[in-house]
Amino acid sequence: MKFGLHLPQVDLGDGSWSTDRLRHVVGLAGQSGFSAIAVNDNLTFPAPWLDGPTLLSSALEASEPMKLVSLVLPMLRGPLWTARYLTTLDLLSGGRVIGAVAAGSSDDALRVCGIPRDERWARFDDAVLELSGLLTPEPEERHSVSESSVSVVMAPRPEQRIPIWMASWGTKAGLRRVARHSDGWLASGYNLTPEMFAVRRRRLVSYIEEAGRDPSDFPTGVATMFVSMGLGETAARSMLRGTLGPLLHRNEEELRERLLVGPVDECVAKLAAYQAAGLDWVFLVPVGDPIAQIELVRDAVIPALAGA
Repeated sequence: MKFGLHLPQVDLGDGSWSTDRLRHVVGLAGQSGFSAIAVNDNLTFPAPWLDGPTLLSSALEASEPMKLVSLVLPMLRGPLWTARYLTTLDLLSGGRVIGAVAAGSSDDALRVCGIPRDERWARFDDAVLELSGLLTPEPEERHSVSESSVSVVMAPRPEQRIPIWMASWGTKAGLRRVARHSDGWLASGYNLTPEMFAVRRRRLVSYIEEAGRDPSDFPTGVATMFVSMGLGETAARSMLRGTLGPLLHRNEEELRERLLVGPVDECVAKLAAYQAAGLDWVFLVPVGDPIAQIELVRDAVIPALAGA
């Protein structure tokens, strides 16, 4: 199982935002066994939030040779704008980009962008189809972008096909969409357990096979896995109840079962269960000091999982 690090976009009490601090965190992650850095896209988050594309671009040089995973909302930003951003980042990084996509679940964001909620999925499907055609070296005519009857040709093109992973909480409809239109699945850390992941992964494999594709070449990941390892019982309950519960709109019991908050051995056991269920990637969101969490992953988690 590979580790990715969500960059510090949201203010969860982890200190000031600065490019020096960002590069230090990213550099340490690369030296500590992490294989990717990631950002999310959210226009209307209920806490202070840095723009994902800008943040990922700021970490470009410090991130080498890690993958750059950008979770974007293509029907909100538009497929052409999204494709230009991902292509630029991929060209500048030497081909390290994975373009993860999501439809988003925020009614506020949909209203801000003028998208009726009942049109969300149809627009998402259209946007992903157009985006997929734009993220290839050669233009595909059936994916040409047209806005207000004005044909648009994007240049430059990426030098390689940029893979698209799709985020889904794991409903049957969502997993069918993942199997048809993407190159990988990103599940949500605060919406499932290792046991739930195993069930949904088996279902996804069947959908991939139904689509005539090879499930062995289809990576799976769990994103937004909030982590604060090394806490005692009182501190863990306080963080879940006072910080993460209100932010994620989940109760303390659910989050304790799903997230990596608490003693290190408890968190390692949860990750080992994910690894046994076939998870390929986990993307961690440090709560509090990211340096301490990166070091715990390096010193305690990766060695334990290597021997599991």
